[in-house]
Amino acid sequence: MLRNAGFRRFLFNHFKICENLRCVGICGICVPSYFNIMNQTRKIRENERVLIEFMLEKVGFTTQDYPIIVDVFEYEGGKMGSISLGIDNNPDDYDSDLIQVEYTDTDGVMVVITLTKNNKNQLLDLDFWKEDFSKLITYPTPNEVVVKEFP
Repeated sequence: MLRNAGFRRFLFNHFKICENLRCVGICGICVPSYFNIMNQTRKIRENERVLIEFMLEKVGFTTQDYPIIVDVFEYEGGKMGSISLGIDNNPDDYDSDLIQVEYTDTDGVMVVITLTKNNKNQLLDLDFWKEDFSKLITYPTPNEVVVKEFP
């Protein structure tokens, strides 16, 4: 099962092929097209900024290496907490994951949080994947997440 930005890219590609603006993907979440979502920008929240800075620090980077932009947009209308970190970001520009952390939401459901970068070496997404696709109840703080070890 896809647990990170790969899932987001899958959905993006599905919507490009399907052309149904209210398509229900395999996740069961009814989402408008990617292009409609991009028009719903907002200012980054302080708790998001703090989590991104923490994740960057864990892999030896700072906001000097990967600046955090002020305007972001939410995937799935903010349901799971995922945001795009670039106005003109496109999931097809995905390069790699910088770090993954895990968090257990207050309902006991595991959440995998991935910070990704694009092929221009800029932050792409802060991607939340909740195992049961339910809404994120409590936004995590740095002391509540555990860095996921890669083999």
